[in-house]
Order: sequence, then structure tokens, then C-alpha cells
Amino acid sequence: MCPNNCLDQQVEPQGETKVIKAKLPNKLLPKSSASPSLLAKIIYDKYEKALPLYRQETEYRNVGFDLSRQTMSNWIIKADELYVSHMIKHMKKRLDESHLVLLDETRVEVINHPDKEASKANSYMWVVRTGPYEPNSIVVFEYKRGRNHEYAYEITPNSNTIIQSDGYEAYDKLKNIHLGCWAHCRRRFTDALDSIPRGVKQKDTIAYELKAMIDKMFAIERKGKDKSIEERVALRKEKTKEVTDQFFEKVHDCYELLGTMPTTESFKKAITYAINQEKKLRLVLEYGEADLSTNAIERTIRPFTIGRSNWLFFNSEHGAQSGADMYSLIVTAKENGLKAYDYLEYIFKKLPEMNMEDADELEKIMPWSKTIPNSIKKPQK
Repeated sequence: MCPNNCLDQQVEPQGETKVIKAKLPNKLLPKSSASPSLLAKIIYDKYEKALPLYRQETEYRNVGFDLSRQTMSNWIIKADELYVSHMIKHMKKRLDESHLVLLDETRVEVINHPDKEASKANSYMWVVRTGPYEPNSIVVFEYKRGRNHEYAYEITPNSNTIIQSDGYEAYDKLKNIHLGCWAHCRRRFTDALDSIPRGVKQKDTIAYELKAMIDKMFAIERKGKDKSIEERVALRKEKTKEVTDQFFEKVHDCYELLGTMPTTESFKKAITYAINQEKKLRLVLEYGEADLSTNAIERTIRPFTIGRSNWLFFNSEHGAQSGADMYSLIVTAKENGLKAYDYLEYIFKKLPEMNMEDADELEKIMPWSKTIPNSIKKPQK
């Protein structure tokens, strides 16, 4: 029984009841129906699966979803303006901290280019990525109107960073230490072997002998793959340098005889390339933070070149740079062992609530961040 006849007592009201409305989350893209998962799929399908927007439009229409290619294009550009471009800016700052970067560039067509004649000839996608032994893997694609050395200045982090390339002369005008690529040198001797006359055995040619020397350098390099920078340099001085000296001694002998000996045009090009690149090729041996080749950046740029054969061109320079930013984000995510689509969906859920000018906040969602959920990471092999 309730003591003191409590059922007959009146309870004084403690105050008025208030309805508190929770703050609605910020919309991903203002005035649009784009959800994180839908936007992630559109971007993933276009830049990772190389599925052009007109084909995506058809696929959505086939399942009863009216989503035009123009709307999707606008969403991608807006997402870049609001979020992704800020992330790429942060990635570039981190690239500035790298001791060594790899550089490459590839042609791209822009239909609505300010200079109609230049759209096919002079538009390029430049790529810079961290070296193979840097703590974080970072890849940045950047659209430029040309391939001249002033663009090389714009994409190179700073003059203290060591750069490695395929030997393109535009990089020679930079103040950076410039390393060459032995894989590109080897490729030219492979081309020379492919062009030898019928009836001539490859093993009897100088091209084969020189290519074998380069192969020996790479075999030595594989033994130092898991060693420290200092140990790798020591191994190169002990083993690789001797082979390198023999290689260039033979190359110089051939170069002096080019005008007098019967040979193929491909062999002449191979010898000339080796002569012109000698300083940069020798320099590689002195820097253990570099591999003998730039194969890492060629693998990085391959998805772009494969995708280009499907989507063919960008409509505008604005679209080209947005595409560059999306490629930067997706490739960097993959380089850091993330599942690209899952990562895109994850950040598009996070970004609307973030301050895009806060470097500490951005660092938490970068592909290399330790705070990225395990569910977004690819299983370890």
C-alpha cells in the first residue's frame, strides 16, 4: 500500500515538456539528391572501372532511375570543389615532405579547350608520387595545358626533393637532383633486339650483351630490396657499379663507331639514349631511397591510360582537373591498401560535417591514416 495516502496527493508539475529537434546532418551536395553511396558509385565506376557517364546514364535508365550524364558530371565537379580539391591540396603539402618523388606525364584530350588546335596536341596529365621507401604512399594527378618545363616546376614539390623520371629533358631545367631510369634504358635495347635482321642470332649482338648487363644490375638490386638505404647503397658500390662501368665503357665504344658500323636505327637510339642519360643513370646508384627504375609510377599511371581508351576525352579543363583529383584520391587509396569504393563512401559521409581548412581533421581521413576503419582495408595477403 502506498504510504501517506499518496494516491490522493496532487503532483506538482515539474515544468513544461519541450520537444528538442536534433540538428539535421549537412547535405552532401546542396540542392541535390546525391547520397554518399550513389556519389561514390558514380565516381568509382567512372575513374576506377572506366565506365563513361553516358553508359552509366543508360544503366540507370534501364533500372528505372532517371539520372542524366550532365547531372552526374555536375555532381563530380561540385564534390571536387567542396571536398576533394581540399584533400588533394593537403596531399601536395605532404608530398613537400618527401625526400624523393617519381614523375611522369601522359597525353589527354580536352574537347572545349581554350585553344582548339592545342586540345589534342598539348594537353597533359602530369603525375607525381612518393618514392618506394617513403612512409606514406601519395599519388597526385594534375592537369596542365602543356608539357613544357614550366609545368614541371609547378608539379615538383620543392628544390630539395630528389626527383626520378624516364629522362624527359623538361625535368633537367629544375634545380632538383635528377635520377634516371634503368628500365627505360633496357627497353630501348629490347627494341633494338626486336629489329635485328633475320638470320642474326640475338645472343651474337652487342644489344644483347648490353641488355644482359642491365639485367645483371636488376638481379643485384633484388638482393637489396629489403635492406636499409645505407645497405642498399653499399651493395650498389660493391656489386652494381662494376657492371655499370662495363656497360658504359661498351656504350661509348659503340657510340664512337655508330657512323662507321652497320646497325639498325633502334640500336642507334638505344646507344644515344644511354649516352644522354649516363649522368642520371649513374646517380641512381648513390641514392638508396630510389629503385633502379620508375616502374612504380608507370604502374600508377596505367589505370588512367587504360581508362582513357574508354572515356576518350574530357569535355572541359574544369572537368579534366576534377578528374585528376578523383584519380589522385582513388589511386592513393589503393596504394595504401584500401577498397576504393568503400573509402569513397566513407569520406563522403564524413566530409559534410568537417572543416575543410583544418589540416588535423583532414589528416584523420587521408588514405594513409591509422584511424581508417579496418572494414575499408583490403585483406592482408
